[in-house]
Amino acid sequence: MSEIGERLQDLLNKKRYIPAHLAKESGVDESVISRILKHNCIPHRKNMKKLAEFLQVDPEWLRRGVIIDEVLEEPKSSANYLSNSSFVLDGVEYKRLTDAEKVEVLLVQNNRLMGMLEKQISSINILVRNLESGATIKNG
Repeated sequence: MSEIGERLQDLLNKKRYIPAHLAKESGVDESVISRILKHNCIPHRKNMKKLAEFLQVDPEWLRRGVIIDEVLEEPKSSANYLSNSSFVLDGVEYKRLTDAEKVEVLLVQNNRLMGMLEKQISSINILVRNLESGATIKNG
């Protein structure tokens, strides 16, 4: 399954939809949805937009797994996220989640960020060791 197919399947599972319902409600042929789910096609932008609109997610998140329209500021506390009803995280409109789902989404996002931080720290440690050993570091 393609990444688009995986994201689409995850949304279908979360929202408890079947492909036939998605096709009927979004206006995208069921055969196209089936091919997306089976990794046999990447939908045209028009179909991507229809799917995203019906599923209430950012089309760029559905297509590439990223959200380019939303930039989240660093919160002062997790309570800011829990009470905020207007942002999109991982392609899910936050205000449509239950409190338990909000916590789950935030924990997943936190784990991703911690993984990225660990990679950065590892890279810095390698760089420091190289500098301490007198190794020459080349650009490019």
